[in-house]
Amino acid sequence: MALKSPPSIFGIPEDFLNLITTFNTIPEEDHIQRLFYLQKINYRLKDITLNSSSYAWLSDTGPEGWQAHLHAYSINADASIFVKGMQFAEAIARHTKDKPLPIQVEDVYPLLQERDELLRNPSFEACKERYIAVNCQLHVLVDSERRIKEILDRHSEILAMAKAKLDAIQKRETLPAAGPTPTYKTKELGGHVNNDLYTLEIEGIDDLFVFRVEDRDKLGVEQDLHSFPVAKYFIEDYAVFMMRFKGSDFPIEYRPVVLSQYATGGNLAEVARSLRGTRDKDLGAKACFYFAQLGDFCEKLIEAKTYHPDIKLTNFLVHSNLIRVSDRKTFTAEAHPMASEIRSTPPYAPDEFTACLNERWTNYDSDVASETVMNMPQFMAYQLGMALKEFLILTQVDDVEIAELRKHDFNPALYFKTTPNPIVNFSLLIQELTRPDPNKRLSIQQFKNLLKFRNMKPEHFYKKIEEELPSATLGFQEDIDAINTLLNGSFPETEFITQANILFNKISKSQEPRLIRMAEKLATKCYREYAEPFFKQSIETALLNNDWEEAPWYRKLIHVLSFGYFSVDRVTQLSDIQDTMGLDLNGEQFLSYFPHLEFLTPSAMDSLGKIEAEYLKNVIRENVEMIISHDSMAQQESSESTEDVAISTTIPLDVAAESKKKTLPLNATPVSSMEKDPLSKAPEISKQIAPLNVTPVSSMKKDSSLTKSDAKHDESLDKESSESSSDWGTIVINDKKRTSVAARPAFFSSSKVNDETAVKPKAPVASRVDSVRTALFRGDGSHRKKPIHGHRTTVGEINWDPLPIAPVDEPPRLDSTNFAL
Repeated sequence: MALKSPPSIFGIPEDFLNLITTFNTIPEEDHIQRLFYLQKINYRLKDITLNSSSYAWLSDTGPEGWQAHLHAYSINADASIFVKGMQFAEAIARHTKDKPLPIQVEDVYPLLQERDELLRNPSFEACKERYIAVNCQLHVLVDSERRIKEILDRHSEILAMAKAKLDAIQKRETLPAAGPTPTYKTKELGGHVNNDLYTLEIEGIDDLFVFRVEDRDKLGVEQDLHSFPVAKYFIEDYAVFMMRFKGSDFPIEYRPVVLSQYATGGNLAEVARSLRGTRDKDLGAKACFYFAQLGDFCEKLIEAKTYHPDIKLTNFLVHSNLIRVSDRKTFTAEAHPMASEIRSTPPYAPDEFTACLNERWTNYDSDVASETVMNMPQFMAYQLGMALKEFLILTQVDDVEIAELRKHDFNPALYFKTTPNPIVNFSLLIQELTRPDPNKRLSIQQFKNLLKFRNMKPEHFYKKIEEELPSATLGFQEDIDAINTLLNGSFPETEFITQANILFNKISKSQEPRLIRMAEKLATKCYREYAEPFFKQSIETALLNNDWEEAPWYRKLIHVLSFGYFSVDRVTQLSDIQDTMGLDLNGEQFLSYFPHLEFLTPSAMDSLGKIEAEYLKNVIRENVEMIISHDSMAQQESSESTEDVAISTTIPLDVAAESKKKTLPLNATPVSSMEKDPLSKAPEISKQIAPLNVTPVSSMKKDSSLTKSDAKHDESLDKESSESSSDWGTIVINDKKRTSVAARPAFFSSSKVNDETAVKPKAPVASRVDSVRTALFRGDGSHRKKPIHGHRTTVGEINWDPLPIAPVDEPPRLDSTNFAL
């Protein structure tokens, strides 16, 4: 029996048509070769963008149609990718007379990969024997491998129970069933942005299912991925088929519809919030449990030469405490694509990607995005670090601001009441994964290796990081050597402070996490050996001077005559000097101790006394602008005098001359960004999407971020700084759309259809195309409106005529609309 060709060849790839032609030349008794080409056609379908002709061919249920040919070999057209492949293997085994001897195989994935490679062979004769052997071996695994047998049995049961529903959605004629047809109940599942989601209840099955109408026009790399171990992290799909729906951009859109399991654990963001109240020391193990899986998923995906550009908590589901991925539409097979070819959520994307967007992150800057190449393994490493950062924060608070989330030096440990070793070590991993320079980031493999050392003391864990990614390979070993020289050596105070300040200024500008860690040690030494005695003496002198002013004349006389042995009475409170704490903020000595305060931990000053430390921090906070201005002037004046100062180990002196505004770590932030406005580095994000009626995409360049003074003139920009990560959905910006959309953008379509003259498909005049909602509710009656009951009688319907007087022996007859009883 010949396989019918599509009604029209317009828009259908030539190689696909050639496969149908070749199939029709094969004798009907040559079942193995016919199955080989049927499977090749099935694979090629996953890469074809459907049109009206190819969709009509795909959904044809006639005797010469595609579905009939599959059914002839007991292959379910709606089956999942994995199950359909195993059904092909069973069909081949049934029609093979001389089966090869089975080989002991424990892993199914190498066989699946070899099968896929054989199907890429253009000649059947060249791979016939191996093709038969591989599929017969797969058939043997069905009986010998319990896990595979359970999958096939479960899928067969669910497909049989859901058949009437699937037929109704696809408007296929349902053959009479042997038993009673189960009833179905469909409900729309809210909270989604891209894919349309509907829950499905099937009578006789306790589990809940989900219909997922995906926001893409073909399955792409999906076919190959199911032959790799990464597939174990995919949500279990029971049925996969293509449907056409009313579209928002075109009259008709062709989209995959998937019936899958319902993830009972929610997404990872919900899991993180559910851990609220867990003891800090227990959160490390919880976070490690999920992120060990997430790291393994990323590594296995890369091994399959596929990459995920949109890693974030809400894109990963949890079922039976295991990570599951359902939304796979953004996957790309390109290791180094252009920025314009990938879709990612901007708040979670690295700087090299957001630099290719317009000012408000609503679309690409076409000039930059079309020329900038992404490194996808390091792109994924950055997003893995961002996911871990958000996960830790969400265990403590409901939402996290985007500006805070994107700050490279922001430490999530600040949200915890206590900081056990795993939380501190996770913070170190986050900084290593989210480096601005993609070439210096920790790899996902290195991340996995380090997770097992999470309970170590931070000092020892830091050494493990150094073993995995040595500082010498990152280009700042010279600076570390210079810091170690100061830490371990003995120098005069002036020389030590001068060289230390040079390093502090350089590290402040680089914000390199490892240098910051070393700078914290150096700052502690600066404080304890030099700054702390100075601050104590300044406070004591201020108190004594104020006591002297308040003392009576005779107490002063006693003090003078005793040569200071008897002091005046202490009458001054710390609150009396809290405005200055005895410090000369313009003095040279104070300014020399100022740079190291950026890297000093907040609790270090408690050695002065908690009240003294708090007052001192307030004085510096309130006068920080004035201090910085004087510090800059002092540095400029003394720049020439410091050029000749050197120590035994050379210290890099390539520090920019201009000053940089600093914020002290007096606000309980161990490592600050040294900016007056901590949100000044955050991009200005608008809640309104810019009109997309420009072709091509707007090429406006990114300017430097707005200053605080500029932002004051636009209240809408000020409000954006409090935007939380949960506000960002996954809406695809489609550059084919010609009107502005009032919604939140997150993904950017990689579609290349941008030609006004392109031929757009039109719906056939005689056919009716349903919306997604109409199609998915079909088959169970749950979409029907409630019946309209009898309405209340109106005044106009009342019979106002008097009742006729009935004979005495005959009771009166009442009219249903007569109220005169």
